[in-house]
Amino acid sequence: MPPRALPVGFLVTLAVIASGSSARADGAVMIAGKVSLRERDIIVNALELTATSLTWKLTAPPFSREAIAASLTCLKGKTPWGCVGPGIRGHDQLVIVEVEGDHGPGTPLTVVTVHVLTAATEGQFFASRYCDLCNDDALKRATADLSKQLLREAAERTGRTKLAIHSKPDKAWILLDGKLIGATNSTKATYPGTHTIMVQRVGYKTAVREVVAMDGQTLDVAFDMDLEPSSSTGARSGSHGPSPDHPSQFLPYLTLGIGGTALLAGALLIVFSEDPDPHGPQRPYYYDTTNDGILSLAIGALATGAGIYLLQSTQTTSAATITPLPGGGAAASWTGRF
Repeated sequence: MPPRALPVGFLVTLAVIASGSSARADGAVMIAGKVSLRERDIIVNALELTATSLTWKLTAPPFSREAIAASLTCLKGKTPWGCVGPGIRGHDQLVIVEVEGDHGPGTPLTVVTVHVLTAATEGQFFASRYCDLCNDDALKRATADLSKQLLREAAERTGRTKLAIHSKPDKAWILLDGKLIGATNSTKATYPGTHTIMVQRVGYKTAVREVVAMDGQTLDVAFDMDLEPSSSTGARSGSHGPSPDHPSQFLPYLTLGIGGTALLAGALLIVFSEDPDPHGPQRPYYYDTTNDGILSLAIGALATGAGIYLLQSTQTTSAATITPLPGGGAAASWTGRF
């Protein structure tokens, strides 16, 4: 698309008819503004390709200037869906793609903005993309990328197409196209087309499946999850050394040994402590070890108590459990046997 001397703006309006009773979702493309036939075909083709991937069908009938102007005016209000004429908006969605070009001083810049209106809400959501030196290929990519993003969101909002995802056991994390959406068992609205579903749960192998969701249908997807090898064969592995269920008891017994030695030393220090004899001959030096014996007894008692506690701890079994919740969160708990 060659540079133009004057600012150029044109509008593409897509009215998607997606009623719950129809076999498929069809819509219409509305184009307005100073647009060449080549640019018009680029926009229509990009929208048709996106719609085809969603099993939708689009056409480009003529619309009056008054209808186009009224649709643009409705975007400025708080209730655009109710403002747009019923003959334009269809049954469930109206998507308006607005492209404005600024070819003043500097690099020519084109701004592509997509507005989506739905019957489910009186508001709107939209996205924009900037395009420098926007030639035919760049215009096609911008229109295709934005229409794909917004039409998929619109398709999800209708709730026509769903995935019912189940697993054995349940409460496994669900990643739909790489995005965490909750946990099994649950039903999620999505857009028609190919999806990758991954389910994950602690202690089980991750399961992945590619499915094709059909417009207006609910697809049941069931997973029978397999245990991880370490979970099912760990008890028969024959490996040597301590395991999480049977930790080493070296430290508890070492602590008990230190405590017992300190107790014995304290008792001996008290027994053999020397005190001056007021009635007998006086010696120049005496070894008063009573205080040292008391300190040794205290240390021995503490070490013995710690050793007993550690020994009991190694004879318990405990485990942390994290359970995913259907709402997208998780419940954490700690269970043990003492």
